[in-house]
Amino acid sequence: MTCNELSDLIIQNRATIAFLVGNGIHNYEYYEKHISGKVDWNKLIMKVRDELFPEKMVSSLNSTLSLPRQYDSIIQKKDSVEFEHNLKKSTKYLSHLIDNVEESCILNKNSYYDFPYSQQTESRDNMSFLNHLCQENKMLQQVEKEIMTRIKRIMASAGINFDANSCDALCITSHIVTHGNTDDYGAKQIIKTIFEHYTLQEWIVPFLQVAEAINSPILTTNYDTSLSKLVHLSPRITVGTNHRFQEGFPFETYFAPSPINHPWDSFAIWHIHGLYNYVNSIRIGQVDYGNLQREIQERLNKTTNPLADNVWDSNNSWLSIVFRKNLFIMGLGLEADEEVLWWLLKERAKYGLKGWYLCRETEEFSDEKLSNLQDVGLNVIRADNIDLYENVWKNLLSKLGGVKTKEYQ
Repeated sequence: MTCNELSDLIIQNRATIAFLVGNGIHNYEYYEKHISGKVDWNKLIMKVRDELFPEKMVSSLNSTLSLPRQYDSIIQKKDSVEFEHNLKKSTKYLSHLIDNVEESCILNKNSYYDFPYSQQTESRDNMSFLNHLCQENKMLQQVEKEIMTRIKRIMASAGINFDANSCDALCITSHIVTHGNTDDYGAKQIIKTIFEHYTLQEWIVPFLQVAEAINSPILTTNYDTSLSKLVHLSPRITVGTNHRFQEGFPFETYFAPSPINHPWDSFAIWHIHGLYNYVNSIRIGQVDYGNLQREIQERLNKTTNPLADNVWDSNNSWLSIVFRKNLFIMGLGLEADEEVLWWLLKERAKYGLKGWYLCRETEEFSDEKLSNLQDVGLNVIRADNIDLYENVWKNLLSKLGGVKTKEYQ
């Protein structure tokens, strides 16, 4: 498809489109634009392995395994650590954590990053002792609920707004309490360091301007905030009477220029596989994806029609976008190992939702993959890489003409 035809397609469907963007935008910079210092997503798992095992304690990864299973195999091979702390000290630490939150509220702090932790570094270095708690799942759930309830009550009594920063504190606390696999935690800390200062070049800005101009949401599987940084978006959270927390990254958190009312008809960026600074939210292993699918299924079980249910408690989450918009997918491989995405695409196809799957002109598909794409209502569109990632968006800005777009510096 030519650049002009692709532009016309987007304009014709502008009222019903949501974008789903994968790590292809990173690979484009790495392989096509040859920009130094970029992440080679195809080698991300090996980088995690090499940092976890600097002395080559493990053999080469089995290349026949899917990437999530390769990640899980690394975690399984990681030597167990010595536990120097017992349940009593774990409980004492959690009590200390709450006390510091109270102190922060008294000082009228409003951000987790302002908390005056005297032992913040120590707590990160000694996360292993919390495994004692994780052996008792029911007790963990009770502790998590009690801590979240108490922190919310403390913040309310201190007159602190319950915003995205407040949610950060709750999610991080929840992670400290419930995350028992410290090897997995260490691996995800490596991923965090890889992406916490990651940036994209300005070639992607026209895409963001188009999405904002036509008021389309963006879903992304990427962990970094480079898209949001480029157009100065702020982290926000949709809070309503039906809002609830998870131990991972909240479904209701997004990046936008201002608060939104309905996720499906507003420009915002949503990280469906987690975000680097919510370490427990990162979805990379098979277990992670299994937990994500279970959470989605639990939410879907609460409605008979996610397209039109106005009281569904996930209407303020990114799930509402998946089930109310036609997806325009770019930079996403949709390989066989991306089981949750395929499952989610099949679920939405039951309601007649459609979409478009953009790929390189030269990309080869197996007959099975092509059939699977058609089965979930996705039309395959082939385009040159530079058209797909750059030219079509410049062309669209010109065609949109009368639509006001912001200038970013």
